[in-house]
Amino acid sequence: MKWTEPWFESIKNQEKFNLFSILLLKSGLMWTVLFLALVFVVLVSKDNFKDLIVQRVWIAPTFGFGIALILYIVRWLSPFKIDSGPRGILRIKGDSFVLLPWSEITSYEFNNQKLTLILNDTNKMDFLLPKNIVKETIKVELDENIGKNCG
Repeated sequence: MKWTEPWFESIKNQEKFNLFSILLLKSGLMWTVLFLALVFVVLVSKDNFKDLIVQRVWIAPTFGFGIALILYIVRWLSPFKIDSGPRGILRIKGDSFVLLPWSEITSYEFNNQKLTLILNDTNKMDFLLPKNIVKETIKVELDENIGKNCG
């Protein structure tokens, strides 16, 4: 069981693009510190260290937050990928992973192009299905791993 959610639908159903998100700010700060360290290492070997540091220090935040913004945009535009394994269903988006253990899934249902998993705590999690997916293979794997025929 492996698929990628339809791109346009996946983008519509995610959080809004936010230039001031904690993820972007932490990433920008991390890259800035890395570039500051690189600028410092390169400029330490120069004679006019203090003068050059003032002239070149702008490089670190410019490139640091620039790279962080590019990575955030790529992550935000990436669709959800769904995969399964021996421990459960894995939902991947960019660099974040969510594992739904088989033991937490109590039942499932198919609605149009959507798979809804009902979890132990009565929460529901929806997965969008591409048009060309064979639902029977998903049903077989879900039935094998959650031990019920709920679909």
